[in-house]
Amino acid sequence: MKKNILLLFIMTLLFTTIGCGKQVTMKELRELENQVQNKLDEYYDIYHNYNGLSAYGIDEKEMVLVITLVNNNKEEQEWFKENISDSKYIKFKKGGPYTTSFRNVSLYINENTITKTGATFILKNNTNDEYWYGQEYYIERKEENVWVKIATDYPLTWNAIAYTLKANEEKEINIDWSISYGELSDGKYRLVKYTFREKDRPIDESKKLYLYAEFTIATHSNIVAGTGNTIQVKKTKLQNTNKFNEYLKKDGITIYFASNIEEVYLNLFYRDISNMTLKYYIENINEPLKDAIKDITHYLNREGIYKDGGSAVYRSKEYDITLVKCNNMS
Repeated sequence: MKKNILLLFIMTLLFTTIGCGKQVTMKELRELENQVQNKLDEYYDIYHNYNGLSAYGIDEKEMVLVITLVNNNKEEQEWFKENISDSKYIKFKKGGPYTTSFRNVSLYINENTITKTGATFILKNNTNDEYWYGQEYYIERKEENVWVKIATDYPLTWNAIAYTLKANEEKEINIDWSISYGELSDGKYRLVKYTFREKDRPIDESKKLYLYAEFTIATHSNIVAGTGNTIQVKKTKLQNTNKFNEYLKKDGITIYFASNIEEVYLNLFYRDISNMTLKYYIENINEPLKDAIKDITHYLNREGIYKDGGSAVYRSKEYDITLVKCNNMS
C-alpha cells in the first residue's frame, strides 16, 4: 500500500529588520547576511537564475551589509527590497557584471567521500563562457544559525595557479583540509571558493563569483543497526487520504499529515537519538524549522516547482513518501 505524507508549509515572507534605535552588532550583520543568502537560495530554486546581483558582503567600517548590483538603479533596489530584504542595514552599491547564482557555476560535495579531513567537491560550469578558479578556499561552521569562518593558527597560503573550467565542463576537486584545519568535529560546514570569467580578467573583488558547498560531519556510530530507512512512516487504518490533520506549528509554519499517517520517524545519523519522531526532532533542535525540513528533503527528489513564491513537491520511491511544501492553503 502506498504511503503518503503531505506537509503543508504555510510561510509568510518576512523581510529582515534588525534592531531599532540601537547600534547594530557584527553578529546581527552576519545573521542578516545569512538570511539574505538563504533568501537568494530560495529564489534561485524557483526561478533558476538572477543576474542582477554582483556580490555582497559586510563593511565592518560602516557596519552595513553591502549589496552590489549590476545595475544599481531604483528599480533593481526596489526589487531586492521587496523580494530579498528591506533591512535598514543594507547599503546598495554599483557592482560588476556577475551574479552569485550557483546556476552559473555550481559547487557541491560528493557526500560519499566525506571524512573529517577532506572530501571531493564537484565544480560545474553551466554556461557557455570559460571560467577560471584557483586553489584558494576556506571553511565556515554553522554556529547558532550563523556561518562563522573557522580560525586557523596561521594565515593560509596558496600556490598562484589558475585552472580553467571550460563551457559546460565539470571537474572533481579533491580537498584535504587537514593541514589547515585538522580534523573537523561533528557539525554543519560549508566550503567557500570563488571563480571568475576568463574574458573579464584582470579581476577585482566585484568580479568574483563566490560558491558555497554545504556538508555535515557526523559520527556514524549513532546509526541503530537494522533500522534501514532514514525516514519511516507509521500508518493508521486507511482513512480518507484527501483529508489532512494538523501535526504541529513552529516559526509561522504549519505541518499537516495525510489522514492515514500516524507518525513519521527519522534516523539521522548525525543526531544522538535514533528513531525519533518528527515532532521531537523539530521541537528539540536548535535551528529554524525551515532548516530542519532541509534535513528531510535532502533524502527526497524534488519533482515539481510552482511559480507562486516557493511551493514545491518532493518524493522518494525508496521511502515511499510525498512531501508538499506550500506557500498558502489554496
